[in-house]
Amino acid sequence: MDRLKFQQSCLKQREHNLQSQSKTLMQQGKSQILQQGNLQAAFMGITEAASKTLQVHRASIWLYNEEN
Repeated sequence: MDRLKFQQSCLKQREHNLQSQSKTLMQQGKSQILQQGNLQAAFMGITEAASKTLQVHRASIWLYNEEN
């Protein structure tokens, strides 16, 4: 019975995480800053939202440059 409760708890946590991530993606998609094309401000908003959603202290965006 304990194993079943543990599995149910894990599924409930997973569902909560997915809902939180979906909500954050929707908010970012509707962001006025992103739509205005201010990439620096948009990146700041994206990394802040990502770190809060993923419950981490730091997040960053790395830009790919084909030359280097």
